[in-house]
Amino acid sequence: MKLKKLLISGIVLSFIGTATVFADDALETFTGKRLGFFVDGTDAGVSAVNIDGTAMLPMNANRDYLQAIVNMDPTYNTVHVYKPNVHLSLFEVVKDSMRPFGNVSVGKYDFVVFAQVDSLKTSIHSFKVDIVDPNGKVVETKSKELTEQKDNFWYTTPTIRLDFKQTGKYMVKFYMQQTKDGPYSLVSQKAIMSMGE
Repeated sequence: MKLKKLLISGIVLSFIGTATVFADDALETFTGKRLGFFVDGTDAGVSAVNIDGTAMLPMNANRDYLQAIVNMDPTYNTVHVYKPNVHLSLFEVVKDSMRPFGNVSVGKYDFVVFAQVDSLKTSIHSFKVDIVDPNGKVVETKSKELTEQKDNFWYTTPTIRLDFKQTGKYMVKFYMQQTKDGPYSLVSQKAIMSMGE
């Protein structure tokens, strides 16, 4: 009986030893060197990992740089990336007409943001437009719930009256939200340069 227990213990320990060696080999295979991650010369604030010459990036942390909707599905161990075509145009509202809008002098302006969306391969709950000042502060937001699912649509914001108080780059950012309580994903952006008078 003692011999039987000793034999079983030996076999179990050999499996544990083999599993430990295998786990160490797997861990060694997947260890990598941290890399800084920069987009257009700006530190993205997250690290990439170099594994055998391939840069691995955390998808969720980089969804804004990808300008895409990123979903992880733990049930099927999959990641889904949706990148709709979103084209933004800006038009200044002057009396009863509109004209293209871009670089401005410091001051107040009335304008609209026109978004043309196509190739949307997933359903979304809503979208929004944020105007962000040169300090990174959101100074205007317009949002809309999508009542009918379409793979393409156009959207024009209500007239936005904005005081461009400082010089620098204001950003118009277009976000999509897949579910009511889900995160917004940046899918397009456009710059407005505010210059001195």
